[in-house]
Amino acid sequence: MANVTEMTGWADLPEMLTIDEVAEYLRYSRKTIRRMIDDGRLAGVMLGRSWRIPKQALAALLEQAGAPCEE
Repeated sequence: MANVTEMTGWADLPEMLTIDEVAEYLRYSRKTIRRMIDDGRLAGVMLGRSWRIPKQALAALLEQAGAPCEE
């Protein structure tokens, strides 16, 4: 899969993202994304030992912040 920065738009993002992909997309650190999951600002699902963030959860976070998402 291509890096998030190589993707051309919102539609190119996978339905489930890793912490690294969300961090790269938002230009935040992995630690900040993990903190956002832990405190409930960002919904995440633990699959085995890895976190996955649904694309819709990222959209909700951006919409709450007033940033539009392109569908």
